[in-house]
Amino acid sequence: MMPVIDRDGPFRVLFYANDNEPPHVHIVVKGGNRGCKIWLNGADLSRNDHLTIQEVKKSIDMVKENRDKYLEAWHGFFSD
Repeated sequence: MMPVIDRDGPFRVLFYANDNEPPHVHIVVKGGNRGCKIWLNGADLSRNDHLTIQEVKKSIDMVKENRDKYLEAWHGFFSD
């Protein structure tokens, strides 16, 4: 299960139901097998899987702008 918590054009922000690390999101680009993982505390890039520099920057900006919303979704999902 991969709850999608946000969308922006081809970007999908999600997390995996079996994640057990500190809060983070996966951002995937629709139509491809590409994405990245970003820690929510600090908006630091954890892993990049074939995104361009511009796509990574866009992903980090999305996390910075929506951090509170993403943390709320993370804690709401994993606190049950």
